[in-house]
Amino acid sequence: MELGNKHDYAKKVHFTYKDDYDIKSLCQGDLLRITDELKNTLGEIHPYFLNDQYKYFMVLTQSCDLVRRAGNKCKTPYITLAAVRDFDLFFEDLLVRNKYVESVNGLLLIDAKNWNKAYQLLERLYNNTEPDYFFLYKEDALGLPNSMIASLKVSIALKSELHYEE
Repeated sequence: MELGNKHDYAKKVHFTYKDDYDIKSLCQGDLLRITDELKNTLGEIHPYFLNDQYKYFMVLTQSCDLVRRAGNKCKTPYITLAAVRDFDLFFEDLLVRNKYVESVNGLLLIDAKNWNKAYQLLERLYNNTEPDYFFLYKEDALGLPNSMIASLKVSIALKSELHYEE
């Protein structure tokens, strides 16, 4: 996980994040910044994900399959990464897509019945009980100034032997 540096952990981080991490190995749930190397790979293999809405990627592959063994190779031939974007924009899009709100001249309008549905959806997302999504809490100590969401079905696969280091 390439977020912040270890000195930023003077404060206790939210329980969904590790207090300590190893930047030399990947684990399921790690958040990856989009580095220049990763941008180059995405440009060749998955150019759609160079879109500015995608801020990070989350590792979905199981940690046991990512352990580097003799010869510095891991068990899995592919590393699966989920797209991560800002929560606020995602949630607004989801509300409009589910027809809980109506967008009129840049304003979101909602009635009482849909407000309850939207609130329940927000609770499920926030508590990570909504299938297909994983909510990431704002965490200044990790350099995450906004809450984000990983869309577990919006994922890509990279060949581990070629792209593990990226």
